[in-house]
Amino acid sequence: TSADLNRQFQGYYDALHAAFTAKDPLAIKSLLDDGFVSIELSDERKTADQMIDEVLALPMDLKKVSHTKVVSAALDADTAMVMQRYDMTKEKLGQDGKTHTVVFWARSRDIWVRHGGTWRMRETRTDELDMSMDGVNILHKTRTEI
Repeated sequence: TSADLNRQFQGYYDALHAAFTAKDPLAIKSLLDDGFVSIELSDERKTADQMIDEVLALPMDLKKVSHTKVVSAALDADTAMVMQRYDMTKEKLGQDGKTHTVVFWARSRDIWVRHGGTWRMRETRTDELDMSMDGVNILHKTRTEI
């Protein structure tokens, strides 16, 4: 069923989240297909190694809470199209010396491929993102050719 498929892929995103949180490049790479590409809204493309290097360079942020939720998953033989949403909330000290709540979300369309029974992400493509601070929207971008 589609609910079972969503649950299956949610498990992969949870494993990816754990690998990112642990800053474990081998665990991250084990979930990515050879030739993996991350496509930003600007159409900038990043390889697995480039994306992993960015993650490893990020400072540990104990005030950040994030989660990826599978919205839908569709299967076509050994390829799956997964629509997912990443949500992040964190507290940030502003230039005014006050603590502000930053909320960020991004909607992405991901392609997963199955080789020998193992699913690995081949592509993630961000289609929309939104950011607010203290409840005021400060950024909204959408891919123009969705």
